[in-house]
Amino acid sequence: MALSEWPTLVASTPSGRGTQVDEILAQILDLQSDWTSENTEEMQLRGELVRHEGPDWLREHGGAISQAIGIPLVDLGFEGRDGTGRKTEVPWFRFYSVSRSPSATIGWYCVFLFDAEGGTAYLTVGHGSTDWTGSEFRPRPESDLRQMAGWARDKVAGTSVLRPDLMTEISLNSRRSNLGPSYEAGTALAFGYKRDSLPNESQILDDVVFMAGLLGQVYRAADTETVPGAMPPEVEELLEVSDKAAGKLPKAGQGFRLSAEERRVVELRAVELAIDHLKNLGWEKISDVGATKSFDLECKTGDKKLIVEVKGTTSMGDQIVLTRNEVAIHKDLYPGNALIQVTGIKLEKLPEGPIASGGELSMRHPWIVEDDRLVPVSYMYRLSD
Repeated sequence: MALSEWPTLVASTPSGRGTQVDEILAQILDLQSDWTSENTEEMQLRGELVRHEGPDWLREHGGAISQAIGIPLVDLGFEGRDGTGRKTEVPWFRFYSVSRSPSATIGWYCVFLFDAEGGTAYLTVGHGSTDWTGSEFRPRPESDLRQMAGWARDKVAGTSVLRPDLMTEISLNSRRSNLGPSYEAGTALAFGYKRDSLPNESQILDDVVFMAGLLGQVYRAADTETVPGAMPPEVEELLEVSDKAAGKLPKAGQGFRLSAEERRVVELRAVELAIDHLKNLGWEKISDVGATKSFDLECKTGDKKLIVEVKGTTSMGDQIVLTRNEVAIHKDLYPGNALIQVTGIKLEKLPEGPIASGGELSMRHPWIVEDDRLVPVSYMYRLSD
């Protein structure tokens, strides 16, 4: 279809609003057949629909969406992406809790996804499916994503009104991008809308509100439980703080992040288990020096010395956060060093204060800090000599 034949993007509706959502979905799907990574006229139009028209339609219904999720309207965000520079094969637009999912790589949200062949649009509850490697966004391991998606499905399994048309698998038919399969793996639940049988705006709005309710259940579960396969909360917080410092994110509240007191009790639990473990290994004198040095424990037995880094997390712990000083000192003092990690710590958020218990301990001794495993989160750039 020639661009001159497309309906105007701001065609009036009976309600006096802009383009109806079924029209938006139809136009995006039709434009998928013209996909190219170049910024052609067709891709510019697709970008307008994805980055503005779709999120604007969601914004018009923000009150109903925020109420269904169970979050304040000020915590509700809307955005769409179709690629920065080169255009992506699978565009999307989403709604989300700003505090729980400050970027599309972090946390849970509801998102409209469009298959590469233009046959189906999906409305999904899913999780951020990429990690920043320091130079590019890379899909997270499929096993992690499927584990998280399964966990989310379990959290809403008891919902009395789960609909029979909900899907647990989607197919984006991504031909030239590795992001499509990661979006598929990170999807917990979805509605599918075929191009030749799109529902009307009223039905899609009902679906959006329904999915928002499921998203709220997932949020409340993730606030109190360890999500298998999820990025450790301390790593997510570091990424968010880094982006905020660079002016990339609004300075919103931390949402589901651990408070200072919650972090403290998790760290104390990890140190407690580490000390017990080191005593069992025969270390006679163990000092907690974390408040004054760039490592946590100093161990001695006769003339033998060992410095130990202790990391505690409520997550499965496939990543840890290290400061520049921690990296330097463990490289310098190798092989007289060790890393003890305590994962899966159970955190209870009680009225009288948080309590940490449990945890699985592992120890690396000696610990080699390998450069190719270090991922730069942000940089400081010197503007003058």
